[in-house]
Amino acid sequence: MAQQVINIGTVAGDGTGDTLRDSQRKVNENFSEVYTRYAPNLGLATPTDTPTGTGIAYWDALVAGTYTNFGGVVLAANSRGLIFRNSSGVFSITQSTLDLTVKVNVSDVINTLTSSETTKPLSAAQGKILNEKIAKGITTWTAIVFASGDQVNYLGKDWVSNAATLSTDIPGTSTKWVERLSGYVSAEIGVLPKINTLDSNTLGDWLPNAGVVTSYNTAQNAWTLTINSNGYQGLNMPSAKNPFLINTDYYFEIETRLVSGDSVPMRIGHYTSASTYAVFTPTADWKIIRVKVNSANFSDGIWLFAPNAIYNSVIEIRKIQGYTKQTQLSIIDTRLQAVEANSVLTGADIQGWINTYDVVNLPSGTITVNTQIVVPSGKRIVGVKGKTILQAGASLTNMFLISNVTDVTMENITIKGTAANTTLGGAHNGPFDGVVDTFTAAISETNIGTKSGIKLYQSERIDIKNCSISNFNAYGILSDLCGSTYEYGIKLTDNYISDNYCGLKLADQSEYSSFMGNSFTKNQIGVRCDAGNNLFSNNHLDKNRVGLVMSNGINDSHGTFSACTFNHNTLYGIALNELISGEIFTGCQIWFGHVYVKNSKGVVFNSCLINSVIYADGNKLGGGAWSFINSMMFGSADIVHNYLGNTSNLSLKGNLKADGTSSAGFNN
Repeated sequence: MAQQVINIGTVAGDGTGDTLRDSQRKVNENFSEVYTRYAPNLGLATPTDTPTGTGIAYWDALVAGTYTNFGGVVLAANSRGLIFRNSSGVFSITQSTLDLTVKVNVSDVINTLTSSETTKPLSAAQGKILNEKIAKGITTWTAIVFASGDQVNYLGKDWVSNAATLSTDIPGTSTKWVERLSGYVSAEIGVLPKINTLDSNTLGDWLPNAGVVTSYNTAQNAWTLTINSNGYQGLNMPSAKNPFLINTDYYFEIETRLVSGDSVPMRIGHYTSASTYAVFTPTADWKIIRVKVNSANFSDGIWLFAPNAIYNSVIEIRKIQGYTKQTQLSIIDTRLQAVEANSVLTGADIQGWINTYDVVNLPSGTITVNTQIVVPSGKRIVGVKGKTILQAGASLTNMFLISNVTDVTMENITIKGTAANTTLGGAHNGPFDGVVDTFTAAISETNIGTKSGIKLYQSERIDIKNCSISNFNAYGILSDLCGSTYEYGIKLTDNYISDNYCGLKLADQSEYSSFMGNSFTKNQIGVRCDAGNNLFSNNHLDKNRVGLVMSNGINDSHGTFSACTFNHNTLYGIALNELISGEIFTGCQIWFGHVYVKNSKGVVFNSCLINSVIYADGNKLGGGAWSFINSMMFGSADIVHNYLGNTSNLSLKGNLKADGTSSAGFNN
């Protein structure tokens, strides 16, 4: 029924509206419609049930038959119904026929076991696994035809077809099948982790070894290992049940914790020597620890064991998973946020992932990088903020090189060099002197080192966000010729760049780039910019030796700093040298750390709050080459015109103090 609107007439008492009786009838019918539409659902009914309550309500009906106590309504076979009771207690039913052609009933699935047995229903455990595989779209391989892109499981491994297959194309033998996952998972509660292939071949049984006591903790869904004597106690997967390849690098992920007792360095791999196993140490909290076993020799099985020493420990293990280096990232991409990185990971691993995958999710933990990581086009590299730490090795020059590429994103990564933290305690609690101590030293980058975090060269559409970059004796980020084609440069957003010689350098012709919400702090030089057409907004350039250095280039300056802070810099807040095309500073805070403008033209300070002295030393082209200071509010600071005797040609308009109230002032 459509809504019935009460006609109230044009004006009060004009006699054109509904009568009182008609209007109340509409109210009742509207409410009846609402109560009918939003009647309470009292659950599932069966033919033998009795309805409860009175008034409007409805029930779901799935069982075919006559619902005697619901007014005798009938639900047909293979149908689903909705029984409705109106306000007068009259029942009715609406129903639809179900399409059962796509139904999968695990209890009807059969499994041929031996030549003497015909068929047998799947066990509950096998049914559970089959349901999981159906949900994931992965089926067990059989000798039938598969389409390209189909996924199957065969002998404990997941495979994907790269072309249409024949019944004779067997995974592991035919090149039409590509291995996606080699590992094992817990197949059912109450047994040690294993793979069950549903064809009566059970792979990956772990057996207690050397007297270790095992039990199952149902509450934690984990196996408990009690280690309480001298010897190699632990678990063994015999070679006959081992699904892993021999002499192959394997990565293992062990979800484990230490329940009580000694901290025990557990080992996984082979027991013969340190080169054949990896070590992991459970802690009091559940962690997924990732380790690598080089050229694993599993010819007589896999071992998970404590070393040959006396430990009294109780540990729990929820899961053990293994996979080859070739397949590792497909797993890492989907579940790496929970993975704790082990020191076995190196920069070479990261380089391999980047070369192979478009999206690389880096794990938590510290990874030492000894060789430069080269990033191709179209890559996205993501870490866990504050937890993914890439530590430069002692001899590394540039950690990342992004050269002649496009469309790269880096985010949530901590990138650390080997330089010491900047010592604070100088003027205004900023860095001490001793490295950059003069205007000339800032311009010439005196005492700079050779190591940088990220080097960008002639690249476009590069996004770096939410990263922390520190402790490099040259540049945190160096950009050279990026955006030089007058189009797209780089974007830095919400990064923390500290304790470098120079936090960010935009070399000559590094243009058309944007910098938003970044913090440059505790560097000798916060930002060095020798290029034009760059936009800085809402950045903090604070507690550096020099907050900002700008110098001349082929196409320097003519950019903007908007709503930025230049505070507590101990030598200069801003140092400008021989700018040809000017620069605009608007809405900025400049507090401690003076401003030095040397032999430049077209520099505009507008609507800033400043408590630092501005030294104006000459102008680029002589008379008429003006710089402008407008609508500024000065604290106790001043403007020094014609510094060192060099004509500066400043135009001052509408400023509060710093000559703004002087009868002989420059506010013309």
